[in-house]
Amino acid sequence: MTSIPIGDVFAQRELEFRGGDGSKQTVVVCLGKPVRDGDGPWRCPYLIEGASFRRQFWAVGEDSMQALVLAQKTVAVELEVLGKDRGGLFTWYGDTNLGLA
Repeated sequence: MTSIPIGDVFAQRELEFRGGDGSKQTVVVCLGKPVRDGDGPWRCPYLIEGASFRRQFWAVGEDSMQALVLAQKTVAVELEVLGKDRGGLFTWYGDTNLGLA
Protein backbone atom coordinates (compact mmCIF):
# COMPACT_ATOMS: atom_id res chain seq x y z
CA MET A 1 0.00 0.00 0.00
CA THR A 2 1.25 3.48 -0.82
CA SER A 3 2.23 5.64 2.14
CA ILE A 4 -0.22 8.48 2.70
CA PRO A 5 1.17 11.56 4.42
CA ILE A 6 -0.82 12.65 7.45
CA GLY A 7 0.40 16.24 7.11
CA ASP A 8 -0.47 18.70 9.87
CA VAL A 9 -2.24 16.84 12.68
CA PHE A 10 -5.53 18.63 13.30
CA ALA A 11 -6.82 16.45 16.15
CA GLN A 12 -5.55 13.48 18.15
CA ARG A 13 -7.08 11.01 20.61
CA GLU A 14 -5.54 8.19 22.63
CA LEU A 15 -7.61 5.04 23.04
CA GLU A 16 -6.99 1.74 24.74
CA PHE A 17 -7.37 -1.55 22.91
CA ARG A 18 -8.20 -4.54 25.10
CA GLY A 19 -7.53 -7.79 23.32
CA GLY A 20 -9.58 -10.93 23.86
CA ASP A 21 -6.53 -12.43 25.59
CA GLY A 22 -6.52 -9.65 28.20
CA SER A 23 -3.68 -7.70 26.61
CA LYS A 24 -3.85 -3.90 26.48
CA GLN A 25 -2.24 -1.39 24.18
CA THR A 26 -2.48 2.32 23.58
CA VAL A 27 -3.84 3.30 20.19
CA VAL A 28 -3.45 6.80 18.76
CA VAL A 29 -5.99 8.20 16.33
CA CYS A 30 -4.97 11.30 14.36
CA LEU A 31 -6.89 13.42 11.90
CA GLY A 32 -4.81 15.51 9.53
CA LYS A 33 -5.77 18.96 8.36
CA PRO A 34 -8.03 18.72 5.28
CA VAL A 35 -6.22 19.69 2.07
CA ARG A 36 -7.52 20.38 -1.41
CA ASP A 37 -6.49 18.04 -4.18
CA GLY A 38 -5.59 20.65 -6.81
CA ASP A 39 -8.86 22.07 -8.14
CA GLY A 40 -10.71 18.91 -7.16
CA PRO A 41 -12.17 17.54 -3.95
CA TRP A 42 -10.74 17.86 -0.46
CA ARG A 43 -8.93 15.06 1.38
CA CYS A 44 -8.72 14.60 5.12
CA PRO A 45 -6.01 12.10 6.11
CA TYR A 46 -6.31 9.92 9.18
CA LEU A 47 -4.10 7.52 11.09
CA ILE A 48 -4.94 4.71 13.52
CA GLU A 49 -1.79 3.34 15.12
CA GLY A 50 -1.10 0.84 17.87
CA ALA A 51 1.81 -1.42 18.72
CA SER A 52 0.45 -4.24 16.54
CA PHE A 53 -1.36 -2.39 13.74
CA ARG A 54 -1.35 0.75 11.63
CA ARG A 55 -4.06 2.05 9.32
CA GLN A 56 -3.53 5.25 7.36
CA PHE A 57 -5.80 6.59 4.64
CA TRP A 58 -8.01 9.59 3.86
CA ALA A 59 -11.64 10.57 3.37
CA VAL A 60 -12.70 12.70 0.42
CA GLY A 61 -15.31 15.47 0.39
CA GLU A 62 -16.53 18.31 -1.77
CA ASP A 63 -15.29 20.82 0.81
CA SER A 64 -13.01 20.71 3.84
CA MET A 65 -15.91 20.26 6.29
CA GLN A 66 -17.33 17.25 4.46
CA ALA A 67 -13.87 15.66 4.23
CA LEU A 68 -13.31 16.18 7.97
CA VAL A 69 -16.73 14.81 8.98
CA LEU A 70 -16.34 11.79 6.69
CA ALA A 71 -12.85 11.09 8.07
CA GLN A 72 -14.21 11.12 11.62
CA LYS A 73 -17.06 8.76 10.69
CA THR A 74 -14.71 6.51 8.74
CA VAL A 75 -12.35 6.25 11.72
CA ALA A 76 -15.29 5.17 13.91
CA VAL A 77 -16.18 2.38 11.46
CA GLU A 78 -12.53 1.34 11.00
CA LEU A 79 -12.14 0.99 14.79
CA GLU A 80 -15.31 -1.08 15.07
CA VAL A 81 -14.17 -3.45 12.32
CA LEU A 82 -10.61 -3.62 13.65
CA GLY A 83 -11.90 -4.49 17.12
CA LYS A 84 -14.10 -7.29 15.76
CA ASP A 85 -11.35 -8.65 13.51
CA ARG A 86 -8.90 -8.79 16.42
CA GLY A 87 -11.41 -10.05 18.99
CA GLY A 88 -11.03 -7.02 21.20
CA LEU A 89 -12.52 -3.72 22.23
CA PHE A 90 -11.50 -0.07 22.00
CA THR A 91 -12.21 2.21 24.95
CA TRP A 92 -11.77 5.90 25.73
CA TYR A 93 -11.41 6.61 29.44
CA GLY A 94 -12.87 3.16 30.12
CA ASP A 95 -15.98 3.76 27.99
CA THR A 96 -16.80 1.97 24.74
CA ASN A 97 -18.35 5.21 23.43
CA LEU A 98 -15.30 6.62 21.68
CA GLY A 99 -16.99 9.95 20.95
CA LEU A 100 -16.30 9.69 17.23
CA ALA A 101 -19.70 9.02 15.67
